[in-house]
Amino acid sequence: RGPDHQKEFTATVVIAGETLGTGVGRSKKEAEQQAAREAHARISERRAARPMGGSADGAS
Repeated sequence: RGPDHQKEFTATVVIAGETLGTGVGRSKKEAEQQAAREAHARISERRAARPMGGSADGAS
């Protein structure tokens, strides 16, 4: 995307069909890192909100 001298890259993290992070950057690496940071933050938030002792699938 963008002119040759000012490229813009987009990366997306998708897990189990769900988009967890999207990043945009001037390099592929920058976009991927931004997407990964966003996905990591979302996953961390979900883990923090989950009750202690519970499993990911809800079984005890």
